[in-house]
Amino acid sequence: MLKNAYYLNFSKDQDCKIHKLQTLPNIDINIKCGNSLISRFNLSDSLRTIPNINFQIEQYKKLVFEYKNADQNLMTISKKDIEKQIETIQATFTLTLKDPKTKRELEKAIESHIKQFNNYLLDDESLLEGLGSLQFNLFGTPTLSKEEQERALESYGKIQTLRKKLTLALSGAEYKNAFEWRFAFPEVLDSNGDFLGLI
Repeated sequence: MLKNAYYLNFSKDQDCKIHKLQTLPNIDINIKCGNSLISRFNLSDSLRTIPNINFQIEQYKKLVFEYKNADQNLMTISKKDIEKQIETIQATFTLTLKDPKTKRELEKAIESHIKQFNNYLLDDESLLEGLGSLQFNLFGTPTLSKEEQERALESYGKIQTLRKKLTLALSGAEYKNAFEWRFAFPEVLDSNGDFLGLI
């Protein structure tokens, strides 16, 4: 960039010999910090469920462009303020995309358990999650053999494991230091927030 920078004449008088070095863009925003080996969001995840997504993506791109191309002396808004606005938009994406795969696995595990063992061992939360699509035996849980009880215990253990995994995913703790390639550079997103590299 320095090699291609040159001195410009900022005077209206063409004979004036006062020149000034061309202002370079603020590229520090391109320096990102995070663990690039893990990412919470897939490049193919859709952002279309986010309300007003087109406006937010345009705002995101505009803020990054303004940050990079703003003249430090003429900036009406500070770089810190622009960074805060960018973080707010990125937080919207983070809050919207969850972990639908684990949620589906959990729902299937609860459904399978109820079909095989009715409400045996299930906690209230699992029973509530299963109410939507399943019929319970209204006369209570049938007597299970020792072998069936062991399988029911395994099934409930699977439900508990999936629930912990989902809670961890929704909390974002697992991905606290993840580098989100999907959102790091808005230039690679289209107006719907989809990754242009997949087109």
